[in-house]
Amino acid sequence: MNASARDNTRRALRRRRRALSAQSRNLAARAVCRRLNSTQLLRPGLRVGMYLAVNGELDTAPLISLARRHGCQVFVPVIRSHRTSSMWFVRLGDALHVNRFGTPEPASGHGMRISPRFLDLVIVPIVAFGTSGERLGSGAGYYDRAFAYLHARRAWHKPLLVGVAYEWQRMVDLAAEPWDVPLAAVITDGGIQAFMPSILRSRGR
Repeated sequence: MNASARDNTRRALRRRRRALSAQSRNLAARAVCRRLNSTQLLRPGLRVGMYLAVNGELDTAPLISLARRHGCQVFVPVIRSHRTSSMWFVRLGDALHVNRFGTPEPASGHGMRISPRFLDLVIVPIVAFGTSGERLGSGAGYYDRAFAYLHARRAWHKPLLVGVAYEWQRMVDLAAEPWDVPLAAVITDGGIQAFMPSILRSRGR
């Protein structure tokens, strides 16, 4: 899939995502939450990165509540620079505001900041995903740049990247680009697909 085809796919899937009814979004988010809760991925003390949903993305509010019930610390991405597509992660508090890029983030912006590599688990937003862990994102490159070091996986393996999406966002013909950081698993309202052997079992047992 060339760059033009990927952009066309993004636009079409975003339109479909925005057109979902509130009820459909709510049902899908709760189904994903139940499936995540059925795994051993959330454990007390873990540092978990979560995106804050916009424009019809799968709602992470139930997932954030679930992670906190499991005793996890929740961090959300904050854009450092739109020009360089860089971001850090900040401890999630109660107050949010919409930043100049149109995405919600902690109101103060000065909470506990950590490098992406010190997170244990990151719930990643998806525009589309493939059958082997390929991810089509927004195209801005924030996540690919933040976790580019995971391509080597020689001395540092954190965090585990798990995508959440609607089942209809699955694509059988999605090809990975060289800079794409593959997902360990994807959880949808239709099921869980793990791309790393025994990932769901070995993380908590």
